[in-house]
Amino acid sequence: MTSIYRDKALDSRARGFSNPIDIQGNLPVSLTLVGLLVVVAGFLLFAWSNTYIRRAQVTGFIEPSAGSVEVTSPVSGQLLLDVANGATVAAGDRLATVETAGFSAAGRSNVDDQVTALKRQIEINTDGLALLEEQLAASREEADSAARLQATKAEMVEVELELARADYDLAEAERARLEGLRQNRLATEAQLVGARRDALAAQRALLEVQQRLSLLEDEARQMELDYRSRALDLRRTIVSVARESEELEAEIERLETDRVSGVFAPIDGTVTLAQAQHRETVMTGQQLFKVEPSEDELVGVLLAPSSAIGFVEPGDAVQIRYQAFPYREHG
Repeated sequence: MTSIYRDKALDSRARGFSNPIDIQGNLPVSLTLVGLLVVVAGFLLFAWSNTYIRRAQVTGFIEPSAGSVEVTSPVSGQLLLDVANGATVAAGDRLATVETAGFSAAGRSNVDDQVTALKRQIEINTDGLALLEEQLAASREEADSAARLQATKAEMVEVELELARADYDLAEAERARLEGLRQNRLATEAQLVGARRDALAAQRALLEVQQRLSLLEDEARQMELDYRSRALDLRRTIVSVARESEELEAEIERLETDRVSGVFAPIDGTVTLAQAQHRETVMTGQQLFKVEPSEDELVGVLLAPSSAIGFVEPGDAVQIRYQAFPYREHG
């Protein structure tokens, strides 16, 4: 290139600086420059008229448009599953059961130990109630027997009372007769004194028999009061033991109810994403299931990285490949 420009420059210098310098370049170089300009213009035109496509592989999941309903554990304990992933359930169906009972060092449930102890106490109370009922019946029989004996004694005393009253009436009549005879001087003073003494003795005998009868009646009434007092105490004890047994039964029912807590489907749908395993220990509030509503439109949720957010626009095509489906083999 030095020889090309040198001759032109020497010729121009010889002529003076009034004429412009005309330097003719090499043709291949010019063509190269023109080609580069055409390529750059074509690239700019292509970039202006077309869209840049960037492909990215991301993960995601499919869920109903209304959203899945999460089902959590209401209590802490051991989970017993009643359904599996994909099960179709109706609202209110049992999904699982959570056993809240703890376990002793021997491997037995603490609730079982408590229930066994309560049932043993109920059996003791039942035997005690039977014994109390027997005592109450025996007390009644004893009171009836004593009452019959007292009645027999009272009947005998009543017979004595009738005889004593007859003796008194006879003695009193004799005394009155002798007093009348004494007024007419038909009876001696000694006869009258004797009649009065006999009447007084008969009266004393009558009073004595009456007192004995009254004492027997008082004893009979006291025996009845004693029986009623004993029977009342026995009945109070029976009621107390029976009430204790009812409370024990209620406690057993409470323990049995609190031992397990059901987990139920909140809506009609399909069980998905069962997080916990059968007989796994779960905590209160821990997510156990998701239930997708029935007959709901499914939407895909893509977990795109932040570097790809700027390239995502509405209407972009998405190719879905299911993890559970061998797409590498079947496309």
